Amino acid sequence: MYIAIFLFFSCKKEEPSTPTPSSPPVDGAASNATSYYGILQLYKIFEVTDADTLAGVGYITPHANFSQTPVGYMQNAYVATVDSLFFNNVKMTYDGSYYYEDNTYTQYTSPYIWQTYGNSIIPSFTYTNPNPLPTYTGCAVLPDSIKLGKQLNFNLTGLSGYSKVLCFLSDGMGGFVPKEFVSTNSTISVSFSESETTGLASGNMVIGIWIIKDNVRYFGGKSFNFTTDILISKPVYTQ
Repeated sequence: MYIAIFLFFSCKKEEPSTPTPSSPPVDGAASNATSYYGILQLYKIFEVTDADTLAGVGYITPHANFSQTPVGYMQNAYVATVDSLFFNNVKMTYDGSYYYEDNTYTQYTSPYIWQTYGNSIIPSFTYTNPNPLPTYTGCAVLPDSIKLGKQLNFNLTGLSGYSKVLCFLSDGMGGFVPKEFVSTNSTISVSFSESETTGLASGNMVIGIWIIKDNVRYFGGKSFNFTTDILISKPVYTQ
């Protein structure tokens, strides 16, 4: 009898164990997600002067978009809203696709505090973004002119405190050629091909540099990107 019982248990198939469900991420935890339910952005605009220095245009500006589904960049087809959104205790305005704050008379300083009162899609949360704006000190090596129909090569130098860069040519007439770089290097090599410069119009050419510091965080099990950005523009001559 003991032999029979031993054989029964030794030959019985082991039942598969039920996996233990993983706990949702803690609110505020860092995330490596590349698509988001919201991008909450701080940015400041600069222009390159004739002396090859940066001149600030206005103050640091808050801007936010929310999405019904996680996306890499905000798309009108998936726009979501929240009950209300505050930045540094100032209520932001919704214009039908994004939230903004008219800070003509407000100079925001750190800490940068986002406070969201959510709904069934976007959770409520409060988050203080500790990241400063990225820095850029390479104005002097940017081109002063470009030849349409010719390859354009230059370096972005003096970059720090960033996650990615969007460098672009814009002719002010709808012509727009972007290049994206995901990097943390202090120098990036940029190249626009002959075919890319051929399609641009002469007259109002600008080299633009959008420098972004990502800070992705979980709230309510969903990812949100709190970015700090600077946008730099330099007018250039066309030949």
